[in-house]
Amino acid sequence: MQTITLKDIATVYAGEPIRNKISPDADGDVKIVQMKDISSDGELIWDSVVRMHFINREKRQGKTKYLQCGDVIFKARGNHNYAADVQQCSEDTILSPHLFLIRPHDTNKIHSGFLAWQMNQLAAQQYFRTEAEGSRTIGIRKPVLENLELKLPHIKKQEQIMAAYQLWLEQKKLLQSMASKHEAYKHAIAQHFLDDSKETP
Repeated sequence: MQTITLKDIATVYAGEPIRNKISPDADGDVKIVQMKDISSDGELIWDSVVRMHFINREKRQGKTKYLQCGDVIFKARGNHNYAADVQQCSEDTILSPHLFLIRPHDTNKIHSGFLAWQMNQLAAQQYFRTEAEGSRTIGIRKPVLENLELKLPHIKKQEQIMAAYQLWLEQKKLLQSMASKHEAYKHAIAQHFLDDSKETP
């Protein structure tokens, strides 16, 4: 199995240099992905992505990198540096600061889901913890990300790994849903008996 670095198979772009506070606006001209929108399971949570007015849109014309299907998003700040692949697209979606956009060179050689999955595994996460910088807010610099070592199996093997991972994700969500319903049922039973005890002399 071939060992490569991230920069061998993809180009890394920084998020938009937005200095002001991001103010959600349903009538905004762009969607913006923030760190909160990346789950620990490597998923982009579209339901939490907000719209905003892109004030510097004209000034940044030609420089802004809009999200595309097959991209990977990486959280460069914080104690957990997770990656998420973009499986569905939305026009005019940008990334906030502290996020990196990773665009694979050849999707016939590297599956974006497999890339994000591997970046979330123990070996990569240990590398990020070792190379992280900062005292108060820990961060990963672009060169550190680009030099991340990765394993590159055949594309069919990558697809098999992703199929197994998707099945695991579905099972995890089902178990979480069952646990949540079980908890609600437990509280409902407790409340029922407490209400009965109030009526009984």
